[in-house]
Amino acid sequence: DDHRDASDAAWTASSAASWSEEVRQGVAAKQRRIGRAEQAASAVRVYTLIVPGLLQTAEYTHRLFDMQASLQPDLFPDLAAGRAAFAERQQMLFRSAGRFEFVVPESALLWRPGPDGDPRTLVTQLRHIANLSTLDTVRFGVIPLDAPARVCVMHEFVMIGELGVDDNVEVTIHTTTRELHIRDDAQIKTYTALWERVCDDAVFDDGARDLLATTANRLLAS
Repeated sequence: DDHRDASDAAWTASSAASWSEEVRQGVAAKQRRIGRAEQAASAVRVYTLIVPGLLQTAEYTHRLFDMQASLQPDLFPDLAAGRAAFAERQQMLFRSAGRFEFVVPESALLWRPGPDGDPRTLVTQLRHIANLSTLDTVRFGVIPLDAPARVCVMHEFVMIGELGVDDNVEVTIHTTTRELHIRDDAQIKTYTALWERVCDDAVFDDGARDLLATTANRLLAS
């Protein structure tokens, strides 16, 4: 496998590694590597189908980690340390000089990590996002379910860095068993164009916070 960490001298155009390779030094070490790359970038852009990791409450993250560990227990020998390193990464929103931009479909606001269906866990999460969205470093957008789509997004992705601004710009794609790293400028330009169209479909700032509040109120009334 030709996978390399972002810190390596050899910066290949693309690579893929199994999750066992990605976490071979532990989940905590993996989280710290991601954090260093995010900290060094001028911008981090995230499109996800659930609440983005950097915006998750501790309870939401705890449940998500437990889900992943139950599916692939061999990958999480340091589960508690991994959660702690993940929480440390989240602090970058308060101290980084870079920008963190997030877009999710409205359905992401309704996805409830188990094991129970208590809506209060998700309501707390939505209110947490609303608070974080007011930070100068954060831009949060939601694609409304009733809005006509102008682009088809096939999968989640994370863009770390900007072409022409940062070295070692990368798009990362997570699958169930592997992590893909795209570092080819032509492909990154395509993802940049995709990101711009995703943003065109989304509402931001007060519009996003209104959607968060409406969803939270609906959950509490259910």
